[in-house]
Amino acid sequence: MTAPDYRLPGLVPRLAYLPDQRRPRLFKGKTQTELEQWIRRARQALADMFGADADFRTSDLNIKGSDLAIVGDGESIELKTGKVTDANLGVSTVAWMMGDEDEKELSRIMSAPMSERRRMALSGDFAGVRASQELTMERLHDYFRERLTVGEPAPDHAAHYARAVAHGITQKDEVVPLWGRPESEWPVRTVLHADWRKGWIKVTNPFQLGETIIVDRISRQESKGYRASVARAQAILRGARSDRTARIYPNYKNSYKGKDGSVKAEHWVATACFHMWIDR
Repeated sequence: MTAPDYRLPGLVPRLAYLPDQRRPRLFKGKTQTELEQWIRRARQALADMFGADADFRTSDLNIKGSDLAIVGDGESIELKTGKVTDANLGVSTVAWMMGDEDEKELSRIMSAPMSERRRMALSGDFAGVRASQELTMERLHDYFRERLTVGEPAPDHAAHYARAVAHGITQKDEVVPLWGRPESEWPVRTVLHADWRKGWIKVTNPFQLGETIIVDRISRQESKGYRASVARAQAILRGARSDRTARIYPNYKNSYKGKDGSVKAEHWVATACFHMWIDR
């Protein structure tokens, strides 16, 4: 591969030199020339959508809830590559969705066991780590079942949050103030998904206005853990007319690094949170 031309703006030189396993799926196995061609298509797609003279401001801060903003009119644009999570939810957010006045119980389930797992992993007790993970998911499954009734309408806050995420509004400090406002008056956020042939395409997945969002199921879904799969508890909400679904499941985002050593994120040792996916 030739040296990157750093006069090329944006992603090309960075993506070209990233190892394949660290690239977004859409860009795996692509050469620098192919990446340059995609950037041109992506630029053209933005020009077609917003005008050739549109000036964009970028942000790398996920907390902002958007990646681009059009300078001048302030329109926010979220960029997504491939199959990505629609929203990252904090423990306090999910507690609010479930109708809890505070997050103490959910935090006790999700966060309290992390220090125990760190200790066991650092001592090489990976069977203990797995047992702790299983117990956490059993308790979370029970937590969902105590607050959600399969076949019945979802709690009002949970339905509200699912509707907001389906519009691309994901941050709690944006979603909560919309409570009580007609959905037709909510701010519009543009969500663009990377497409290899077209550069960027607009994707919207709102629930139907006024439809009831019901609790479709509460289950355990297996995913990759340490040397064995760990079935994660999940709750799935479904639009009664649209059949669109919102899936909520737990995650631990970060590894642990301390004076006593480091532990991989797969052992669920830091930053308890949840993901929500809106199925298309």
